[in-house]
Amino acid sequence: MSFLPDELKTQTFPCPNCQQYISSEIGKCKFCSAEITSDIRQNAIAKETDEKRAIYLKNQKNMLVFGIAFLAIGLVAFLYPIISVRWMGTSFSCLSPPLVVFGLGVIIYSLLGYYKEKRKI
Repeated sequence: MSFLPDELKTQTFPCPNCQQYISSEIGKCKFCSAEITSDIRQNAIAKETDEKRAIYLKNQKNMLVFGIAFLAIGLVAFLYPIISVRWMGTSFSCLSPPLVVFGLGVIIYSLLGYYKEKRKI
């Protein structure tokens, strides 16, 4: 977590000429000596930010799918005990509560991250 606003952070982006990552504060690429104008800089940073955002949203969607899968497995384990433990004549699934709780936690975490990133538009 950083206390600096995004405007004050030094950002990097790939040089449009040689594709080496360079700082947003320089005016000339240190690898190929190409001139970096403010328009090129802003477009490259916006493209890089959009790509990172798309990857983050995809990861959140994948986490949501895994959370739903764990929740479903936990509910199935609750309804049809796969691994049962017998204790004083009572049979219960030892995997269902942790799977359900873990699945719900992952679902909530991924939904919060997804909606937080979607609101940044």
